[in-house]
Amino acid sequence: MALLDRQIEREKENQWSDYAIMRLIKAKITYFRTQARNQKVLKLLKTHSRFPDFREQLVDRALENDNCDLAKELCNKGIEIAKK
Repeated sequence: MALLDRQIEREKENQWSDYAIMRLIKAKITYFRTQARNQKVLKLLKTHSRFPDFREQLVDRALENDNCDLAKELCNKGIEIAKK
């Protein structure tokens, strides 16, 4: 896990590294899911919700939990990000 964290930090220094960062975070999420560490998964999704894939997963979780207000808020956040 430390290796992935170091690689993510290294990629953050690169101006065009969003794809690489997202790929590395997806690897962490996959690992945490295989370990049934759902709180870690949720924290990563929330921390990196600026990425559409992660925000979409948060919206899906909110809808599964009948939290329409949160799902709506996340969708609106995505629209705001897309406008920029």
